[in-house]
Amino acid sequence: DQRPKPYLSDGRQLRLKFVTDDLKSSRGFNISFRATNDRSLCNAAREFQCSDTRCIPSSKRCDGRFDCQDASDELSCGAPVYERHLKQAACGDPAIEPDTTPGDRIVNGQEAVPHSWPWQVSIQLAIVKPSGHFCGGALVENNFVVTAGHCLRDRRPEEIVIKIGAHDLLNDDGVQYRKAQAFSIHPSYSERDMSYDVAVIKLNMPVNFTDTVRPVCLPGTGASLPKNTPCFSTGWGQTRGTGHSTQLKQTRQVVQSFDACEAVRLIQPVLQANNVVCAKDESESSGPCHGDSGGPFFCQNKGTGRWFLPGMTSMGVDITYSSAICGIGSSAIWSSTIAFSSYISRVLRLL
Repeated sequence: DQRPKPYLSDGRQLRLKFVTDDLKSSRGFNISFRATNDRSLCNAAREFQCSDTRCIPSSKRCDGRFDCQDASDELSCGAPVYERHLKQAACGDPAIEPDTTPGDRIVNGQEAVPHSWPWQVSIQLAIVKPSGHFCGGALVENNFVVTAGHCLRDRRPEEIVIKIGAHDLLNDDGVQYRKAQAFSIHPSYSERDMSYDVAVIKLNMPVNFTDTVRPVCLPGTGASLPKNTPCFSTGWGQTRGTGHSTQLKQTRQVVQSFDACEAVRLIQPVLQANNVVCAKDESESSGPCHGDSGGPFFCQNKGTGRWFLPGMTSMGVDITYSSAICGIGSSAIWSSTIAFSSYISRVLRLL
C-alpha cells in the first residue's frame, strides 16, 4: 500500500472532499495537517520539486534525463537536451512475452502478464487521486496516444493526465506520467453518430521507451482485417461484482462481419459499418466494459510477429432500450484506425 503524496495548498484555506469508489475496500484512513510558510514541499536550497510534488536533487534539473515521473524536471530548460537521451523501440514488439492462449475475460477477466502490452495507457482526471482513470488509450509514438473520441467529449487538455507503463493503477513503480498538451477529436464525431469515434492526444513531453513503455504499430492505409482474425482487447474496466479492476485485464476477441453487431443500429441507426470493427469472444464469456473505452484492440501480424492497432474500444452491442451495455457474451464495436489512418497521420504531423 502506498500513502498519497503530501499536498501543499496555494492559499490560507483548503477544502477537502473525499469521494469513495469501487477500486479498493479498506478500514479507513487518518489525515493530518499543519500550517506552514513554505512554498514547496522540498528543500529549496538543494532540491527541485516535480509537478507531482516529488523531490529530486537540484543537480538533476535540466540534465537531459527524466528524473521526475512527469518529466517536469526537463521542462523550460531552453534547448531540449533530453532528446539525445531518449531511447528508441520498435513498435508492436513487447519486451515481456504476453499470454496469448484463449482465456477468461475483462469482465471477471484474465489478468494480463504485467507489462506485456506496453502500449496500454490510462487516461485520468488530474484532480482525482490516486487514480482518476476513466478511459484507456494506446501509445503510438513517444508523444502521441490514440483513444476514442467520446472519452474526450466535454474535456479540456489541462484536466487530463496520462499514465504510461502501469499494470496496477495503484502502483506507480516504473510508470511515467504526462500531461495532455492538446488533443484532436475527429471533426465528424457526434454522440448521435459514433461512426467517427476516434481522437489523438499529444503529450506535453515525450516518454522514454523502456521494457514497460513501448508503442503499438499503426496499420497502414489499405490494410485489411479479415473475418475470424484473432485479436486482443485490454483495459481496467469493470469486473463483475467488484467494480473497476486495478490490474490490467485482457480478453481474446475474434473479428466478425458487421452483421454480428447489427443490433447496435437500434441506438446508432446511421453508424457506418466501414468505420468500425465488430468482434466478440467466441466463447461468449467476455466483453469490454465501462472504463475500457478508448482502450486498444490489437492483432498480430503473422508475417512480422508485431502487434498492430486496428481499433479502439467504442461501445457494446447488446442493447437496452436506451443504450449499449457491456460485459459477458457481448459483441463490441471498435472504432477502426484503418478507416481513420489518414486522419490519424495528419494529426500526428500537425498537432
